[in-house]
Amino acid sequence: MEKLKIGIIGAGYVGGLHAALLARDERVSVTTLHDVAVERAEKLARSIAATVVDSIAELIDAVDALYITTPNTKHAAIAIEAIQSGQACLL
Repeated sequence: MEKLKIGIIGAGYVGGLHAALLARDERVSVTTLHDVAVERAEKLARSIAATVVDSIAELIDAVDALYITTPNTKHAAIAIEAIQSGQACLL
């Protein structure tokens, strides 16, 4: 069975928690990350062997589903973009 490719938008504390939990699930793989603080995304990416992308649109195109772990005030705009692209997202 092919693993579900998961992306995480927001590589702060909450993004790291979700990445750690998802790493335990053999059905999924966190493959792609995006954060406005690139160095934070790169640090998390190194810890889970993921790729960092430059934009939300690029992340949406690269994964099967995404976790939005940005500050709450940013959730709606990102979720709307993801949903309009036909992407499954979790907040």
